[in-house]
Amino acid sequence: MTRLVLQLHAGFVLAGMGTTLLGPVIPILTAAWGLDDREAGRLFAAQFGGALTATSVSALVARRIGAPRTLAAGFLLFAAGIGAIGVVPREAAIAAALTFGLGQGLVLPLTNIAIATLYPARPAGALSLVNVSWGVGAVLWPLVVGALARPDDPSPATTALASGCCLSGVAWLFTGHTVRERPASGTDTPPAREAVPLRVAFAYGALLLLYVGTETSIGGWVAELARRAGATNDAWTLAPAAFWTLQTGGRLLVPLLLRTAPERGVLVGSLVAAGAVTTALVTLLDGPAAIIAAAALAGLAVAPIFPLLWAGITRDVAPSRPAVLGPLFAAGGAGGALLPWLVGIASDATASLALAMLVPCAAIAVMLALVPVAWRGDRVTTSVAP
Repeated sequence: MTRLVLQLHAGFVLAGMGTTLLGPVIPILTAAWGLDDREAGRLFAAQFGGALTATSVSALVARRIGAPRTLAAGFLLFAAGIGAIGVVPREAAIAAALTFGLGQGLVLPLTNIAIATLYPARPAGALSLVNVSWGVGAVLWPLVVGALARPDDPSPATTALASGCCLSGVAWLFTGHTVRERPASGTDTPPAREAVPLRVAFAYGALLLLYVGTETSIGGWVAELARRAGATNDAWTLAPAAFWTLQTGGRLLVPLLLRTAPERGVLVGSLVAAGAVTTALVTLLDGPAAIIAAAALAGLAVAPIFPLLWAGITRDVAPSRPAVLGPLFAAGGAGGALLPWLVGIASDATASLALAMLVPCAAIAVMLALVPVAWRGDRVTTSVAP
């Protein structure tokens, strides 16, 4: 089992790099292909649209061909799309982004299911750790781009990542372990619980959609924002690296924070802080150093949000409406497809990428309004990172 766990963690490092691939690469592609922000935003939409599609069928595919082969297919799709994005002409970029998005949609949910299955007695801690591995990948990817990519050619970096994904895919093809679709449960039938109102499930779905969209908008566009503020080719990669580093580190601290503060208070406080920092990106910052610092603070601010949302879903929705968990997971993919694309549209419409960051600001404001609708209690005992 130890080998299998290590394989899942190593794969999630690669998945973290692949999921956040576009953020550090967008400035290079924009310069090389002459993309406007609307066109660049379509790449995010294609990636997360592919992820949404694959997430919707991942469990079905895993039941048909087995989880190891499904993970193999996911990593091979990652490899094909990531390898292509560095070398294809701009006309084929959407197809490349869609392809590695499909890989993302297979790898992310199935890895979480696999880890929860392997640790049925303590799934929350195990899920937190494997998603820290995802965060490590998100932190490393901007550094890899800064070290390997050229100002007008991302292919040295994308080829390296594609090679790693390909090796992971081949390894899963030769993995004999099987993973059940869901964690094993005890023999006792859990007591029936009164179903929560559908408005609660819808509110959680909207919160996940807006959160993932906000996270992807900030992490995906902040490198280009820093470049336009005058950051050098080496410096603008620090902006997404700072965002993901503080987000990953912050999630390690969430359990400690929850020992002394109520969960709803932490959630609301995180949203308020994230809104303030994102507003600063719109109004206060005029240099790359300030943008990099704001990116770091934004990562720290959003760190508790997803763990608390998923913990709330586990407590409030899952016991009485388990059938909606798949659509809720997919809602995050929809947000990742929609909001970064809207940022690109707003940037072209206003001729200001900084002003377009009002899109995630507005999303955070709506999230604050939805928290009272979704939140049903103040005792959260699980913690998961995306």
